[in-house]
Amino acid sequence: MHALLALAAATLLATPQFDRARDCAPSPTVGWQNALYVDRGEGLFRQESFLSVTEWGDAAEGDPTASQLIADCFGDPAPHSRLVVLHHLAPLPDSPPRTRPVLLVPGAGDNAIRSYTFMALTLRLAGFEVYALTFAHRHGDNFLQAEQVANAVGVIAARHPGVLVDVVAHSKGGMPARIYASNHAGADWSAASPAYHNGGTRYRGDIGRLLFFGAPLGGLDTSFRWPSANFFPVYGTPLDSPGSWTAFYPGGNRFLGQDLSPYSLYGGADSSFPGQAQMLAPWDDVYELPGGNPLLGVYAAVQQDWFTTYYGGFGFVSDSDGLGDAIEESGHVIDALQGIGVDPAIEVYVVAGGNPILSSAGFGGLAFASWFADGDAAARRNFWQDGVEAVLDLYFPWWPAFEDELPRLLAGTAFLGEISGPSDGVLFVDSALGTDGLTRRGAVIAESRLFQRLNHVELLAAGNLFAEFHRNPDNGFFDPDLAAKYADPENQVLEWLVATLAQPVPEDEPEPEPEPEPEPEPEPEPQPEPEPQPEPEPQPEPEPQPEPEPEPEPTPRGDTPDVGPPVDAGAPPPGQADAAPDAPDGDGSSAPVGCRAAPPAGGSSLWGLMALCVAGVCRRRRPGQRSP
Repeated sequence: MHALLALAAATLLATPQFDRARDCAPSPTVGWQNALYVDRGEGLFRQESFLSVTEWGDAAEGDPTASQLIADCFGDPAPHSRLVVLHHLAPLPDSPPRTRPVLLVPGAGDNAIRSYTFMALTLRLAGFEVYALTFAHRHGDNFLQAEQVANAVGVIAARHPGVLVDVVAHSKGGMPARIYASNHAGADWSAASPAYHNGGTRYRGDIGRLLFFGAPLGGLDTSFRWPSANFFPVYGTPLDSPGSWTAFYPGGNRFLGQDLSPYSLYGGADSSFPGQAQMLAPWDDVYELPGGNPLLGVYAAVQQDWFTTYYGGFGFVSDSDGLGDAIEESGHVIDALQGIGVDPAIEVYVVAGGNPILSSAGFGGLAFASWFADGDAAARRNFWQDGVEAVLDLYFPWWPAFEDELPRLLAGTAFLGEISGPSDGVLFVDSALGTDGLTRRGAVIAESRLFQRLNHVELLAAGNLFAEFHRNPDNGFFDPDLAAKYADPENQVLEWLVATLAQPVPEDEPEPEPEPEPEPEPEPEPQPEPEPQPEPEPQPEPEPQPEPEPEPEPTPRGDTPDVGPPVDAGAPPPGQADAAPDAPDGDGSSAPVGCRAAPPAGGSSLWGLMALCVAGVCRRRRPGQRSP
């Protein structure tokens, strides 16, 4: 009851400067209702830096990624970070009633409409009221986004008074959700975000469950570990993701340098990827860098300037300030989070994928086709497949679970992501399941779950709906193998999510009625004191009488036995008298005086000791897993 009162008070006091600016066009496919909100508070939010590749808007017909719909809702392809889009999807009328609403927080480079389609529809069919956020900047500052998470939770809690909000956060979205859930009075964010340290909303106790799906709980170093991605902006096709080089020199010519700093992770809050830099953490002491691991073969050979990229310096064709400088400029956010911990009242779940094969949507297909086009194609294909299997043997002992997906690698419709350690293709499993920092203040990890056949993106969609989507031959995504994969109960992360969120919560259970107090027994009525009786009159002493003369003794009449005192009717019959003190019974035991000795008990009636074993699901610390 006290918790509910505190929650109601927090809802009334929640971010009064957070206003609904306008309603936006609904999503035509899923049915999201979309609204633009603005935080009018001063001193925290700022206009973040955008590159053309990170702005909102999509010229493709039909807006398949919903990017244009988002741009129209914001009213600007590079919106101010005080703006945020809150999406809402009501449950179906005939679905089972649920107590808690659910908020979905998307990862980097994405919006909630595209990333959460299948998860949101699955939750809606199960009866949940679903909300989701799309931040102004796809790679924005996690502290600004943490404030928007607090704003959204406050709005949702006001619509659903008296209940907590369950939050599901994927990938980078786990950062702002975790920051808000950790922002107690003693949290120190001064090195990473002085503005948030001074003005960020303190955690209000309004989250019930917090579920991390492929979130970088232990950080990541992908852009520095795999420097070959830096070549995309060099050749004029920059990706919607950051790099780690500050300059590129064609042919190693220092006089022909190309500035790559706008695409890099340097610059702290002023960079175009501030939220990405805040997720950085070194993993070279756990998993060897691919450029220095000859067992990775061609994957190691193409990592140009891998050493100087990671540790900083001048390479053969590049400059890099190194991972350490990027972490320093961003304020050591992962270290700060690992030392703080989320609120202990939150029920925490962590989910990871274990499949490094990522879909390329046709990317690289032409390159593969040309490579396998001549007479040596079969030999090269076998060499390639043998190499892939050797790589997987290193870090993915469970890779036969997704063996049937290897042909997609050969067809060029998929590629291997992060393979220098067990991963979901983007993030190390050890990072996604790294819970030590979450529990610093006493929070309990309710479940830690690894879906071995799912990659980083599939964690958002795998389940019955996705299986039906790939089973349909008319939608252009027909793939019976993928349909079978997502129909397998072992891979149905969305069905697991529904079962988890449907668990009873304290709000569902009525408070027990207090037992009636026993009525006090009536006090006995006072009795009148007896009247004093008159003292008896003294009697005269009797006169002495003469002693009688003794009578003569009777004459004996034979041998008459002495029968003793009269027999008690309740005594045991002859032969069953009580044993004397400490007299042994027939079985060697002793019985106290006054108790009948029990007959000796057989072995089947002896009491035994029963041990109660509590079965817990504990994740073993993986070899090389780091402690924060």
